[in-house]
Amino acid sequence: MEQPVHNARVERITHLLQEYNIDQVIHIKGSENCLPDFLSRYSPDPHDELFEIEYGLASKQGLLAAMTLRSHTNKNRLTSDAQTNDRDNVSESDPDQIVSPSVSPKHFSTNYFDISQLQAEQRNDPAIQTIVHQLSDGVPNLDFVFKDNLLYKMIKPSRHSKRKIAVVYLPLSMEPFLIRACHDDPMIGAHFSFERTYRKIKNLYWWPSMKSAIRRYIQSCLLCKQHNISRLKQPGHLHSLNPPEGPFLMIGIDYCGPLKPTPRENQYVLVITDYFTRHITAVALPNCTTVTTAQALFNDYFCKYGIPTVLLS
Repeated sequence: MEQPVHNARVERITHLLQEYNIDQVIHIKGSENCLPDFLSRYSPDPHDELFEIEYGLASKQGLLAAMTLRSHTNKNRLTSDAQTNDRDNVSESDPDQIVSPSVSPKHFSTNYFDISQLQAEQRNDPAIQTIVHQLSDGVPNLDFVFKDNLLYKMIKPSRHSKRKIAVVYLPLSMEPFLIRACHDDPMIGAHFSFERTYRKIKNLYWWPSMKSAIRRYIQSCLLCKQHNISRLKQPGHLHSLNPPEGPFLMIGIDYCGPLKPTPRENQYVLVITDYFTRHITAVALPNCTTVTTAQALFNDYFCKYGIPTVLLS
């Protein structure tokens, strides 16, 4: 523990621990320390016994993915009605090619508003109402379905899929609430990256410029900027030099020493390398001053091989 640790992550953890008055650190083998391992791998399930009411950790009830707060009784009733309506939620296209998703997936907790508010917000959204009026007037549109006072978008769950699923067209006013629930909620979000957050939403909700909105929100998340630090080494500013067109046009010089003085009092070696032929010239010198270096270059190199175009030092 007394040895210095040159690791930014360890240093940040050390600073965080300094606010606690720790008297003793006890090591527990991983095979005997099962609870932290369980919590780190725990996958939230609304029906898990860990969230029983008697522990004060009752799971939030789900309706329309990440939306409503309801009692357990109302949840069962509304979910049953939603699933019944969902079976009818297909367009006039081939029923074998279009299916509707489950309305109450277990991977979302519930947060801010219920289905009635979703319907009300859709009625107040001009873009949604334009499409609803087109569908009411009989304008053919296989991309949208209006059912039970909700507008759905028909999408393919994957790039190569031949079937379509109906996902809720999310009103503009509810976008930040949904993204916040799916990104910030500690039970389902945990401040994951753009790809993981987008995968949670894409098969349940849709709105125009969906990817851009999610990416902007995550890029503006203060906690993500503080803790989701990239571990990749940043690219440097150095780059390879273009090779010279001929020999002795680009040379590099450097000193080696001081070494043990020779009988002629030389204790430095000026090393001159040609970048084209890799030819090396070594000149023994008594010191490494500017005057001595210039005289050595002129007498022992320039007079023999010519003056180079580029000299790297």
